[in-house]
Amino acid sequence: MAVYRVIWRSMCGVLITAGVVAGLIVLPVKVWVLVGLLAIILAFVAVVGRSAKDRQAGRSGVESLLRALVVAVAVIAVLGLGAVLQGSVVLLLLLVGVSSPRLVGRMLSGVTRAPEPPPGAVSTRQLCQEWRESYLSLRQAPTPAARIRIVRARQRCLDELERRDPDGFQAWLASAASAGGDPSRFVTESRRDNPPDQQVT
Repeated sequence: MAVYRVIWRSMCGVLITAGVVAGLIVLPVKVWVLVGLLAIILAFVAVVGRSAKDRQAGRSGVESLLRALVVAVAVIAVLGLGAVLQGSVVLLLLLVGVSSPRLVGRMLSGVTRAPEPPPGAVSTRQLCQEWRESYLSLRQAPTPAARIRIVRARQRCLDELERRDPDGFQAWLASAASAGGDPSRFVTESRRDNPPDQQVT
């Protein structure tokens, strides 16, 4: 997905560049003046109206100005492409939107998502293994949606482990359990399968 994202952004860059060049050739001066005024207004609104979230995150006014500049350039690019392609520019914009990495990622995650087995159909040993493997999957998740899905699966795993062996689960937590730790030494079923003298620390 990372490669696709790079390709998509590169193609958008090519389209924006072509649109700006077309705008320089075919758009009248008054359009450029209007877009310039729009950029100034957007920059003023972006700087003055920065949200508390932006200020808390440490985003500077320069970043807001850059976003306003990007919007102005995008407007010029769309107008330039529209002057050349006319009605076809709508189809082009729809194609760009539909092929965006975020939308494609959501569609792929919905298609490739396998049905999850009920917790009772999985052994405790398998739950512990799923907990450990999901930690690595979480670190490598390509999209926020994928991370949220993995976090929810990990929460269900923890809930089921606690339901099966509350005492062992609490003992694992008390042992300074980590996000990628192995609870199999504490929960009941795995403890039966792995006698203390065979456990690996």
